Amino acid sequence: MLPTITEAKPDPTSRVLVLNGHGVSAKVTDGQLRLEDGMHRSERRRIILDRATTKLDRLVILLRDGWLSFEVFAWCAALDIQVVLIDRDGNASTMTNARSHDARLRRAQALASGPGAAGTDQGTAVARYLLGVKCRGQRENLLRLGYDTPEIQREVARVETATTMRGVLSAESRLAGIYWDCLAPVELAWQERKNGRKSHVPEHWRTVGPRISPRTGKPRGAITPAHAILNYLYRLAEVETTIALHAVGLDPAIGIVHADRVNRDSMSLDVLEAIRPTVDAYLLDFLEARTFGFGDVAELPTGEIRLSTPLRQQLTETLPLWRSAVAPVAEHVANLLRPPTKMGKRIVRSPLTNTGIRAANETMRARRLVNVPTMPPQDPSETPASWEEILPLILTVPTETLVAATGLSSRYIRYCKAGEERPARKHWYALHQAGAAHANAAP
Repeated sequence: MLPTITEAKPDPTSRVLVLNGHGVSAKVTDGQLRLEDGMHRSERRRIILDRATTKLDRLVILLRDGWLSFEVFAWCAALDIQVVLIDRDGNASTMTNARSHDARLRRAQALASGPGAAGTDQGTAVARYLLGVKCRGQRENLLRLGYDTPEIQREVARVETATTMRGVLSAESRLAGIYWDCLAPVELAWQERKNGRKSHVPEHWRTVGPRISPRTGKPRGAITPAHAILNYLYRLAEVETTIALHAVGLDPAIGIVHADRVNRDSMSLDVLEAIRPTVDAYLLDFLEARTFGFGDVAELPTGEIRLSTPLRQQLTETLPLWRSAVAPVAEHVANLLRPPTKMGKRIVRSPLTNTGIRAANETMRARRLVNVPTMPPQDPSETPASWEEILPLILTVPTETLVAATGLSSRYIRYCKAGEERPARKHWYALHQAGAAHANAAP
């Protein structure tokens, strides 16, 4: 049986494309990226992307088997498309080209980690910011569930006012215990019948359950569907965090809150802490809206839960949410760590959100919207016929006076006074009036 291949067009508004199935392939032909995926021979999908028209910025491949050509990585790197490979256990690898090289910033990052739990002043400031954002987000999630006690408010305040790394971590740990105990009873909706028969749902699958898995003694290796979904979402958010850290010039492996370990991006986990409550809030919405079926999850021989491929594909499409959530956090951490210049000035950069550029544009726009006085209707005979008659009058007029009279920028006025620019004729009357008034007022 020959495979049936359907030509598919990706959603033009989506910036994430997820490939899954057997025999996934990606190659570049005639300058186009040609992708093919599908679970069965009768469900093959082919997607063709052009360099000039694609708006893609994440290509995610849920690994089973398949192949990619070397040209694919070069094609994606030229368009700043991040390639993310995720295996069935949720382990992710990122082929990123978004890197900012700043040795001084990375050296400051390494020095901020400090010795052990004592930390440094700068490291404590970073930890207080990250865990403060996390604890405030957790409090909002608890309020949503109807929990609001003085103990919760007290621990949040302790995180925000702690002066040592140990104090920050202790308060955050106590709040985390309260937080997960409150989330554990949240219920999941299940299909009660399967193939006409009443389905048997394990009792521990019906609620979120405890955060720590009894199989591993850690959050990993979840034995409940809710925590398996949450772990997968955390991995997706970690992918976006790692990409964001590269973009702002930080090293994902050199941690401040998390200790350095082999094969672990400790700084990514540090920054991830700030957006975990955002991921948790998405999970609560997801659990509230979804009725689960047995095809969504599978129980491994060890008792751990594995998510189905369609469910993982649906969750993977949330990458833009975590990208938007982590961008301002990564920028703020980089700005906290960035050392001052030789002149002692601290540079604030926003390569991900471009808030600095937007603020500068707003300032320039406000400067242009000067309250120009309304001139009375003038007789054309009152306006000089040539610019050469006006220029001598305004040479001694203060630039600020001419800006207030015309609404033109001070730089443009200086160019006009220097004879390098000639303003539009509609400004001649205001300039002439300002020049004449200044001449009459002169002693």
